[in-house]
Amino acid sequence: MPETNVAEILQMSNELTDENQLGISSSREVARRLDMPVSTVRKVMRKTLGLYPYHLKPVHQLLPQDFRARLDFGLQCAAQIDLYPGWLSRILWTDEAHFYLHGGVNTRYAN
Repeated sequence: MPETNVAEILQMSNELTDENQLGISSSREVARRLDMPVSTVRKVMRKTLGLYPYHLKPVHQLLPQDFRARLDFGLQCAAQIDLYPGWLSRILWTDEAHFYLHGGVNTRYAN
């Protein structure tokens, strides 16, 4: 990968970060603006620049009284695992939601 491409990708990523109110950039938008394949931009971002994708996740505020409920839940899970070693494999762990760069979240998939 030519050094000029790496510099252009880094510069465009920084510009997008400055433009965005959330302070994030998109490899698709960088590729579109530079007229490069998305796969090339992602490869440079990941392998050369050490930038990795992440997903925004909505969370609720943890309050002091939540500590006891969280501890109780953890202890109940540990007890279930002790009684039934295959208990964890019977749980369907899912995170079905779409996160958008503008900060919106589509959670219609999680019922």
